[in-house]
Amino acid sequence: MAWRQIIAWLYPPDKPPVYPPMPLTLVTLTACPRPSSVEEIAFYGDAELAALGEWSRAGRLLLAFMATDREELILVCADPIEAMRNHVAELPMVAAGLAAADLRQVMSMRLGNDPIVEGGASPTH
Repeated sequence: MAWRQIIAWLYPPDKPPVYPPMPLTLVTLTACPRPSSVEEIAFYGDAELAALGEWSRAGRLLLAFMATDREELILVCADPIEAMRNHVAELPMVAAGLAAADLRQVMSMRLGNDPIVEGGASPTH
């Protein structure tokens, strides 16, 4: 696939990245289609939100998106995929069998040509 070569285009061999790409994991949580009681979902749902709040406070959870056309929660996490497998397995909805998880290792992609300046700011033109 052409986009697999994009890293070579963004960072040619003679200009390696200043910093290595941050390890990111994309986690998709999908509600399982089995019937559950309202009480069960409410109980585990509250515990799930509390767990995700802890992830956020710990710096593990960077972004969260809720799908509008299906029962999915998409999370961008700052830990490598190996560590995230364990964390995801402990999420209440996953552990209870109410949600399935799909994990993928991803990396950010720099689309601009401005040089990276120490401190994270880009120069203005």
